[in-house]
Amino acid sequence: MSYMTPRPTSESPRVRPDTTYNPSLQKLNLKRRLYIIGSAFGVILSVLYAISTIHEGINAAFVFSMAIMFELVLFFVFFVFSPQSIVPLELLFHFGMVGSLLLLGEFQLQVLYARGVLNPDKLGFLINSLVMWLTLFHLGAFLALPFRQVRQLLIVTWSGIALLAISAAVVMRPPEEWRYSYLISWIAGLLALCMVSLQITWLGRRQQYQATTDALTGVANRHLLVDKLKHHYQQTVAHQRSFTVLLIDIDHFKSINDSYGHAVGDHVLKAVATAILQHIHASDQVGRWGGDEFLVLLADSNISDAQQIAEQIRSKLERDSIATHYPVTISIGMHQYHSGQSIDQIIACADQALYAAKQSGRNQIGAWSQN
Repeated sequence: MSYMTPRPTSESPRVRPDTTYNPSLQKLNLKRRLYIIGSAFGVILSVLYAISTIHEGINAAFVFSMAIMFELVLFFVFFVFSPQSIVPLELLFHFGMVGSLLLLGEFQLQVLYARGVLNPDKLGFLINSLVMWLTLFHLGAFLALPFRQVRQLLIVTWSGIALLAISAAVVMRPPEEWRYSYLISWIAGLLALCMVSLQITWLGRRQQYQATTDALTGVANRHLLVDKLKHHYQQTVAHQRSFTVLLIDIDHFKSINDSYGHAVGDHVLKAVATAILQHIHASDQVGRWGGDEFLVLLADSNISDAQQIAEQIRSKLERDSIATHYPVTISIGMHQYHSGQSIDQIIACADQALYAAKQSGRNQIGAWSQN
């Protein structure tokens, strides 16, 4: 093993493809059509509900249902004539509609109570209808919003439901003869909403894990690594810190697959990921960058720290390969962030150091230098 420092040459470093992640235009157009259709249906339903209550006279529930209609009309207009507003508006759309539904439920409850027509059957119907519409909007939010925002929406929903139940109990003071039915109505509705919340939470965490984790090795995938790099880069620039990137490539990986089979190749990938995880800190990040290539982000580290960690990983895999009779060695390219560099430049420099290490015999550690 040798440690080498390749110098800049007249040739530009091998530049990786742009890793910036942007939703496709097709996905945005599909989302836009769904919001347009949903808003249109919401307007129709709001009008139908207002018509169904007009025979009782203009009351709070009628007025608020019309307000929801105008709210949906505004969303419809924005979604049709301002496609670029979908991303900032979709969060407002889901939170606004959930809040509106909770307020409408409160107004309906107050109107029924004021007219003296509230009974267990009407209360049960009201709660079930509210839970059904909340469920639909939560499913839509799960499909459209980041899971973090979906969890915030669930918190808002449960807070609103709790306030609704408390206000109903305080204002109505259900008589003893149907107090049991009153409790059953709320318990049934809350259990249904609880099941929806648990399922959405489970699906969200599962989806989040699958979207950000490499299925074979269990480390971060490239998409999550790009996000982590961007976040850490911003923190580094803002607070004048430093970090180092390691690019790790398995030597002759194709030969391992050809000689021992893909099952052994998969085992080697897992072993490399495990070795890396054993020698980095909790604040560091590792992920699969390509087929047989891993990227390690060493937070608050300099090139000396990175060299020590890289050598520990390299020597461990070399020892393990002797014990298991698999010829597993790795080549590593390192680069420490320098002020003014972009993320693409940092990765390109680490990639050039890795390329030089492999050209010089593999099973080596290389670091890019600007000197």
